[in-house]
Amino acid sequence: MAILAFVSPACGDDGTTTGATATASEPYGPPGAPPDTWRGQVVTTLAHDTRLFTQGLEIDGSTLYESTGLYGQSAVRAVDRTTGTVLRTFTFPANVFAEGLTRVGDQIIVLSWQEHTAFVLDAATFAERGRVTYDGEGWGICALGGDVVTSDGSDVLTFRDPATFVPRRTVDARLNDSPVRNLNELECANGAVYANVWKSDRIVRIDPQTGAVSGVVDLPELRPPATTGDADAVLNGIAYDTATGTFLLTGKRWPVMYDVRFVKTS
Repeated sequence: MAILAFVSPACGDDGTTTGATATASEPYGPPGAPPDTWRGQVVTTLAHDTRLFTQGLEIDGSTLYESTGLYGQSAVRAVDRTTGTVLRTFTFPANVFAEGLTRVGDQIIVLSWQEHTAFVLDAATFAERGRVTYDGEGWGICALGGDVVTSDGSDVLTFRDPATFVPRRTVDARLNDSPVRNLNELECANGAVYANVWKSDRIVRIDPQTGAVSGVVDLPELRPPATTGDADAVLNGIAYDTATGTFLLTGKRWPVMYDVRFVKTS
């Protein structure tokens, strides 16, 4: 089954593209400034395989990498974004619950939930190159500068050496001085860290130096009606497209993906 297929053309709430568009390259406000708030403007709707318990997304040119979870079902797929063809798949051992992924150089790094192990795969072939261990749980991961940034379901982001996974530093995510817990899938884009907040329809943009939340987007309108009876089918999966400045978003077992532009409302 193809994961991606074109479904509908670009559209906003009123069919226009008016309004300021928020991107990760916008400067942070002064310390203590209230966060930006955004709405999501859907550019394109794409089909998504409802069998996939999506944990992480990463765009690399014409290729989309997607990691999926659950014991006995965890895998990583590389998909041609134009045709939806699955190019290659890596299947994890049945006792591994895969989580987020990121690309670092010519490697794909995939976290595991409670197995304290990150799997290192060759990006071109998915051959396993090695494994590194870490303490605590693994949820989301993205690459920023010379670090990989990981989440563990708390309000803490950990910046690690990408080769050894040794922690270099941490920041605590704060929204108006309150902790933002349940940080899940991560995407590093133009110097910021974007995070799904698990069990919510919210994505937050986090300053990697201070942990301050500098932007919030709530997206309840994206959740497909067919998933309302599935408590686990939450918004999860963020990939930034550098070619368009938009974000590819989906959820666990969702029938659709969305290419979304964040439009500032305040």
